[in-house]
Amino acid sequence: MTKLVIVESPSKAKKIQGYLGTGWKVLASMGHVRDLPPKALGVDVSAAFEPTYEVSRGKGKVIAQIRAAAKEAEALYLATDPDREGEAIAWHVLESIKGAVRGKQVFRVTFHEITKKAIQTAFAQPRQLDMDLVNSQQARRVLDRLVGWKVSPVLRHAFGTSLSAGRVQSVAVRLVAEREQEIENFKTEQYWTLEALFARLTHAREQFKAQLAALLNPADKKLDPKRLPTERVHAIAAELGQPEMRWKVLEVETKERRRSPPPPFITSTLQQKASSTLKLSPKRAMQVAQGLYEKGLITYMRTDSPAVSGEAQQEAREAIADVFGAEALPAKAPFYRAKGNAQEAHECVRPTSAKLLPKNSKLTGEEAALYRLIWMRFLASQMKPALYDVTIASIEPSLQGRVLLYLFHARGSVLREAGWLAVYGVQPGAGDEEDDGDEPSQLLPPLGPNEPVELRELRPEEHWTQPPPRYTEPSLIKALEKEGVGRPSTYASIMDTIQQRGYVEKQSKSLVPTEAGRVVTSFLTQQFPDLVELGFTRQMEDDLDRVAAGQIPWTRLLDDFYQPLEQRIAAARGVSTEQSLADPCPQCGSKMEEKYSRFGKYQQCTNAECGYKPGGPQPTGKECPQCGKELMQRRSKHGPFLGCSGYPECSYIENVVVPGKDNARAKPLDAESTAMLEQPCPTCGKALAQRSGRYGPFVACSGYPECKFIFKSSAKGAAPAKEGPKKQRRKKTVAAVDGEAPGPSAALPGTGEPCPKCGKVMIVKEGRYGPFVACPGYPGCKYIHKAG
Repeated sequence: MTKLVIVESPSKAKKIQGYLGTGWKVLASMGHVRDLPPKALGVDVSAAFEPTYEVSRGKGKVIAQIRAAAKEAEALYLATDPDREGEAIAWHVLESIKGAVRGKQVFRVTFHEITKKAIQTAFAQPRQLDMDLVNSQQARRVLDRLVGWKVSPVLRHAFGTSLSAGRVQSVAVRLVAEREQEIENFKTEQYWTLEALFARLTHAREQFKAQLAALLNPADKKLDPKRLPTERVHAIAAELGQPEMRWKVLEVETKERRRSPPPPFITSTLQQKASSTLKLSPKRAMQVAQGLYEKGLITYMRTDSPAVSGEAQQEAREAIADVFGAEALPAKAPFYRAKGNAQEAHECVRPTSAKLLPKNSKLTGEEAALYRLIWMRFLASQMKPALYDVTIASIEPSLQGRVLLYLFHARGSVLREAGWLAVYGVQPGAGDEEDDGDEPSQLLPPLGPNEPVELRELRPEEHWTQPPPRYTEPSLIKALEKEGVGRPSTYASIMDTIQQRGYVEKQSKSLVPTEAGRVVTSFLTQQFPDLVELGFTRQMEDDLDRVAAGQIPWTRLLDDFYQPLEQRIAAARGVSTEQSLADPCPQCGSKMEEKYSRFGKYQQCTNAECGYKPGGPQPTGKECPQCGKELMQRRSKHGPFLGCSGYPECSYIENVVVPGKDNARAKPLDAESTAMLEQPCPTCGKALAQRSGRYGPFVACSGYPECKFIFKSSAKGAAPAKEGPKKQRRKKTVAAVDGEAPGPSAALPGTGEPCPKCGKVMIVKEGRYGPFVACPGYPGCKYIHKAG
């Protein structure tokens, strides 16, 4: 008889089958096999929150196959993922086939990497199912179901439309909404700094910059030299700019700065780095990492522990010595401590073999890019700190032998020992892009005390205070992790859910709350403050960890949560956000009321037979150039537009120019294109029509898609420049790309950054707007992004 092994995926099953050999049969459950019913609460609150599970859609055949195999097997080994979800999947599989394994041995097997040694070790040390872990997952699932099914109807009643609440998603939306409110309330303020350009008298070409660092006059004691008012900075510049002014170096001080290596990846930091460096969404990053894990190339990717096994550390040290030399190794391997709420005994996300260099992995595309990212980070984490020599030269002015009460600082930082930065191609002698001093860092010429220097230029520089930046997916994950909200298995799904449900939308890389996200957050904050309170949600996550550790019963956690929730629900049931309006309906005279939808506020007639909505389709008197029917003015979330009244048979649309709005999609056609509208299509003879694309309006055949003619205007225009304060940014060298510098030229050529499309090593090019990073596979692969 064979021994039956259950894992989640077919690729994982195939890999493990190869390691176990004959006498074993490995099948895949294809993920969860049971869940709460999709169209019912599925939780008996009065019976200690007893959940009712049913077979997930499409999993009947999977369970039947596993049951048939279990009847023929001598023992069952449940080898699902080593976390709460994996433990729960194992339990659900067992519950679904209980009869087939009655009287047989059932084991639980866990491992954090799919290598032959790890698999054989794990199967030699099986254990029993951990019901504390299972109950922690059950508690999380029931909590989320109670919130979704009990609070969402209150939202639907209050707003008169289909809206939903979620235990963790609502907290994430609140963070995004509150950040947007901060930005809107922010009042920008002007301030100035004073920069000087100096040159050595003995070597005139050796120039360097210095910043006003201290105001020594008692009259200026309340002023910050880094935030000067307009009048004062110009007065100082005029005083110091006199031709008779003399300057000298007062003193030069050099100190060592150690830049420690970053810890190896955990789930959240991997998602953040994959997003900023490889442009992968958190969801996509986890999908690619799952593939690498199932190929046996990396350890389990859902973890919040940066711990590294002694065996992995030793192999990493050997790989570092081979690639970068023994001098890159610290005397003792670094130790990275997990946070207090880290789950289970996981390791960091690392390569299963540090000796498998990215160039030898035979991977392509996103898998190659993500593997390189993980490999570089892991090796860097096991190397020496980088050592910089940081020099600060103090420079003072004097006039006719009298020292003036101002002090300038010139700061220089140069890399003395690359340490872990060697992984990213940074060599000794480079500057320090991460220097966090008050003055910008540069490579200083050799200056000495009392050395006279020549002032070449004084530059008062205007700055404006900036509002806090909008969240991006990486920064929101970081904020949630910092607050103790969510766990490694949930970050990606949180990002996905808040966007899919229309509460947050992505503009470029930024997360922006929709009108629905704002009003729902406001409502929940007033009616269900605990649900969107960070401290409460953090405590709930900690309590789930305590359930997993066997410290509290899972039903007690649910009871403590549900009783106050039920009271809040009862109080909020009668609340409605619909408001009657003073003006009657212009079409039937009935009352008008203000309502909400997932797209925001709108007004509607209370008379169901009338149904009038301001902003609904309005006649224009214009004829559709495609079919001849009347064009109607309509509105979408992007603004007003003209659409054919014959829709959906005729899908012609035009954009509407809104006075006072900077709407790139609705900007007028150039004269040449406007004249072309009077002509028939030169390809098929049908009328030409104005269309809208990502770069603005254009003229194309109304017979699309049968005719694909597009008129290309010879006119060229530039978008108008935006007014207002510019965001201050630190310049970066071409060598630093998205926070990761290029790899060593021998082992990691080019920038060291793999192309996320094809896997080739990216290179730096110069364009009309400066340096950018591009794939060397052009024109076959056209992937590019900004440098720095």
